[in-house]
Amino acid sequence: MTVLLLAAVIPPMLIGILVTSWYAGEILRKDAKKELADKGKNLAKFVGKWEESKTLALRNLSQQPDVIGMDSAKQKPILTKMVSVYKNSTLTATDTTGKVTSTSDKQDTSNYKDREWFKGAIAGKTITRQTLISRTTNKPRLCLSTPIREDKAPRPIKGVVVSCTDLTEVAKEVGTVSLGKTGYAFLVDNKGVVIAHPDPSITAKLLNVSTQPAVKALLQGKTGNFSFTDQGTNWLSYIIPLQNGWGVVVKQQESEVLQEATRFGQLASVLAVFGALAVGGITWWLASTLVRPIKELTVEAKAISTGNLDRRVKIDREDELGTLGVAFNKMAEQLQELIDVQVKSAMARSEIEKGRQIQKDFLPETLPQPEGWEIAAVFEPARQVAGDFYDSFPLVDGKIGVVIADVCDKGVGSALFMALFRSLIRAIAQQDYSDDRTALKNAMEFTNNYIATNHSRTNMFATMFFGVFDPKTGELNYVNGGHEPPIIMSPDGTKIRLKPTGPAVGMLPNLKFKVEQAQLKPGDILISYTDGVPEAKDTEAKFFTENQLLSLVEPPISSAISLLETLEAKVKQHIGKADQFDDITMLAVKRSQEK
Repeated sequence: MTVLLLAAVIPPMLIGILVTSWYAGEILRKDAKKELADKGKNLAKFVGKWEESKTLALRNLSQQPDVIGMDSAKQKPILTKMVSVYKNSTLTATDTTGKVTSTSDKQDTSNYKDREWFKGAIAGKTITRQTLISRTTNKPRLCLSTPIREDKAPRPIKGVVVSCTDLTEVAKEVGTVSLGKTGYAFLVDNKGVVIAHPDPSITAKLLNVSTQPAVKALLQGKTGNFSFTDQGTNWLSYIIPLQNGWGVVVKQQESEVLQEATRFGQLASVLAVFGALAVGGITWWLASTLVRPIKELTVEAKAISTGNLDRRVKIDREDELGTLGVAFNKMAEQLQELIDVQVKSAMARSEIEKGRQIQKDFLPETLPQPEGWEIAAVFEPARQVAGDFYDSFPLVDGKIGVVIADVCDKGVGSALFMALFRSLIRAIAQQDYSDDRTALKNAMEFTNNYIATNHSRTNMFATMFFGVFDPKTGELNYVNGGHEPPIIMSPDGTKIRLKPTGPAVGMLPNLKFKVEQAQLKPGDILISYTDGVPEAKDTEAKFFTENQLLSLVEPPISSAISLLETLEAKVKQHIGKADQFDDITMLAVKRSQEK
């Protein structure tokens, strides 16, 4: 009887232990990969937003008249004011020989002609990046530079403006990423040099780790979860390249991830051994009493081994079999808890979908269609929620307002600010309307001052085009706050670009926005778009480009919506199987041809 009972209990017990241990390990491994991915993507978003805010601020700074004038006395106040907003930074302007003309720091007489950032900018590159050890602070810094150009054609280069920022803020964010005792994150540049790491001594050396397996894979263009062995240790990691050529690596030792599954297997094995010994030791005098619970335990062990985790062993005794039953029930409960985590994750995704629908409600359900005019738009967010938005609404005397904007960064944060920007612009324009130009100026300046004053710590701002046109005359008054220049195309194919008349909205308080005027004649069409259109990337990271967009805007154009649908189809065809990197938004206004 004892042998038969042992033969009946031990095999399914061992199978149950092996299957559940493997199953638990797979769940733990999957969860760990997801956590690595989440932390990697969040860190990548932070770094992208951090650099994007500094890049856009630098480009706007280079377009300020007092900076273009190359007058040191006029440049220095602007540089000093900008540094008060962007901490741990130094702004410097040089002439075309590399000699300093003005700086936000103490007087600097250095010549920077040997710096890579100077060489790139003076060669005409829009943004040049260089990671280096500062000559003055002896700390790692990121330097971003851009040319200072004359504001009139052919726009020759007059100098260079550079922003050099300590990587302290990025290193601090990297240091907050931790997974257990062995997991951490770090940031490398396009050559594999560590520029942010939890260990400050590694960052201080600008150590090159391009031969490490995860970094090597990152530099080869790979992205996503990546498992590797380094010096005999197995690692799970997530690698993600950034648009500027940098890369984020988050990794954790696989042994730590599977530690709980290993402990469970060991505990279950020990319990199985003791349970089997207990069964064998007492079967000879309690056979009649033990047959029923052993059979029950065998049945439930088989059920659990097949993945039926709702099954439980009924415990009505306090001996070794009772202990074994408790162990089995605990095993099933732990596995069920792991599965519940996956269910909660699905519920979180459902909540994000609700947020996407709420944000969608901020966009106009229908667009105004004054007689003789057509207004159309397309909107394709890169994620569940977006930072782009468009709007069109009636004003007094039959005037129509049109808005398109791109809030910096992506995801939930930019979506919240999208709603704020949209509400402020519409409310101020409609409530404070006296004439087109006053409404435009008041709406832009009020919105700019509100965001810059009340939300300066977030470094959130938006590029925005806001126009008001008269359907009777075709007169268009507009403000372009650092946005992609819209296109006005006439029936004969002539194109006019509506260039920026002011900086991005929300960067600094008390910025000024100039109101300009254009004319929409019969047959003309106005096309505006966000940078997600020309910067859409295919699987080889090649841009769609503005030139390709312009080549598609050619007469004859039958309607505004047909043009936008054609452009949208071409952009999606270019993206192909690649992930959509940025929101795609377009707005068009077409005036009918007079009969």
